[in-house]
Amino acid sequence: MIDRTGLLQIDSVNVLARAHLLPVFSRLGPYDVGLLDRASGRAPRRLVEYWAHEASYVPPRTFQLLRWRMERHRERGHWGRELSHEPGLVEAVRDLVARHGPVTARELHAVLGHERGAKEHWGWNWTPAKHALEHLFEIGEVAAAGRNAQFERAYDLTERVLPPDVLAAPVPDEADAVRELVRIAARAHGVGSVRCLADYFRLRTDATARAVNELVEEGTLVPVRVTSWTRAAFVHADARVPRRTAARALLAPFDPLVFERRRLLDLWGMHYRIEIYTPRARRTHGYYVLPFLLGEHLVARVDLKADRRDGVLRVRAAHAEAPDGVPGLVRTGSGGGAAPDAGAAAGTPVLLLPGVYETWRFLEPLAAHLAAAGHPVHVVSTLGINRRPVVETAARAARYLAEQDLSGVVLVAHSKGGLVGKTLMLAAGGARVAGMVAVATPWSGSVYARLFPPGSAVRHFAPRDRQILALARERGVNARIVALAPSWDPHIPGTGELPGALRNVRLAGAGHFRVLGDGDLLAAVGSAVRELGALR
Repeated sequence: MIDRTGLLQIDSVNVLARAHLLPVFSRLGPYDVGLLDRASGRAPRRLVEYWAHEASYVPPRTFQLLRWRMERHRERGHWGRELSHEPGLVEAVRDLVARHGPVTARELHAVLGHERGAKEHWGWNWTPAKHALEHLFEIGEVAAAGRNAQFERAYDLTERVLPPDVLAAPVPDEADAVRELVRIAARAHGVGSVRCLADYFRLRTDATARAVNELVEEGTLVPVRVTSWTRAAFVHADARVPRRTAARALLAPFDPLVFERRRLLDLWGMHYRIEIYTPRARRTHGYYVLPFLLGEHLVARVDLKADRRDGVLRVRAAHAEAPDGVPGLVRTGSGGGAAPDAGAAAGTPVLLLPGVYETWRFLEPLAAHLAAAGHPVHVVSTLGINRRPVVETAARAARYLAEQDLSGVVLVAHSKGGLVGKTLMLAAGGARVAGMVAVATPWSGSVYARLFPPGSAVRHFAPRDRQILALARERGVNARIVALAPSWDPHIPGTGELPGALRNVRLAGAGHFRVLGDGDLLAAVGSAVRELGALR
């Protein structure tokens, strides 16, 4: 199995079972969990720990592919500030590991006479000795020889942890190592974009893109087209598409299949977030929620807890996914799916324009909502608009509309994506663009209003000065402002926080406009899309 997935993420959360145990169960069914302890804790080791996706078990040869990352840690001196107060400590800790290893941090504290102070916050509360150990681990001078029953790492010199044949092999340079890591990620994915492949081992996107191009040239990766994706996608040349799949599996929050949340939404229609650190009152689905894979669809999610005292598995919550939101799912007797909303402008295409990377957190659920309502959803990346001229990005979007032969498109822009949207409306003209729904987009004074071409239509979800609205209408723009709820204003004490990427929007003066409740935002944006589509 590890040859296919390439890694197993490690996490100390033990609500159900340790994170690395669950993906194996999802794929193999019941198994001897001691296999992983033996594979990672006995020589010759078949699994070792390092920072891969996050802290992960990887094969020893993959550990060597990450040597360049260890050198980066050495150059940056991540723990330098903490260790600068303890000259000679790193050398002393290395010597103690050499003499006493494998040794846990707790055992090392006892030898050094270091005591952990009182826990003052939720963090790790590390001692200087622990910082030194982690520094040596990050730069590859010590490695995890295994973990004990308390899930504590036992540290030893790396040359005593890795198998001799791996130590004897030459260490690849960074470019070769990254290309091999991308190859491993592609084999694990089935289908993925550059972003998906980069995320698997937390690689830089530009380095991943170069590796992908090289792997395409050598025939290891094959470019493919995924319906509704505007970005390039790739599959490993050895990938095989089965006629059908009969999978039935719960997927842990740290399962490789759910690593990349945008891919999860695009392929399976599931907007998924880990809510462990979310206050109870603000959780949507529960504390430790696992998606349920049925066949090739994610059809439900459950919040599970292992009650070890009573020896039972407790299901604290169970949620079925909305069938119309699961791509490709046909309900028995439905004739291929639910009928579209009779009031919708059926088939009105939507072009999403994110403002910056983080705004996708808002547009993900919106994309799923619009797709479920029958709108073909397209995305043009606006990343880098802080560095790239807005006109250049808008021109790229206009070329996309022409290449796809799209007309009557409703733009849905978030944050600075609105600047691209306004420029695109001027460049593409009314035949291509029916209007724009702008969410939390800066108005930028009267300049904003004058950018809209006469006769265009816009619905703006953010309270701003009515004088600007009047300026837009003077130009013959069909404009209306729809206010976000003041309960989302983080600047008003006691009103809570704005969800996702809208968190930084200030909602001063929201009382001048119609107010939306928290649960109404997606529906209201969807309604605005239908309205603008129907205006044509």
